[in-house]
Amino acid sequence: MLAAALLAATPVARYQIDKTRFFPYPALETQSRASLISEAEAFVRSPTPTTEIALQGWLAEYDALLRGLERHDIYVYLRSE
Repeated sequence: MLAAALLAATPVARYQIDKTRFFPYPALETQSRASLISEAEAFVRSPTPTTEIALQGWLAEYDALLRGLERHDIYVYLRSE
């Protein structure tokens, strides 16, 4: 019973994520997102690679776009919390 009373009296530690590690300020994220969306749209319109070297470049570009989009997704999620 004493343990329950102590737990109830102990304040819950809250954590805070530093959103500036993703983007220094919201306007920069918005500008960067617009640029990234343009790059993603151009990537979708690009022809399918037919050689191994072209496929490596295509996959590297896909990976970079995916990382960028995930970064924005996480940032927007954190801002909405």
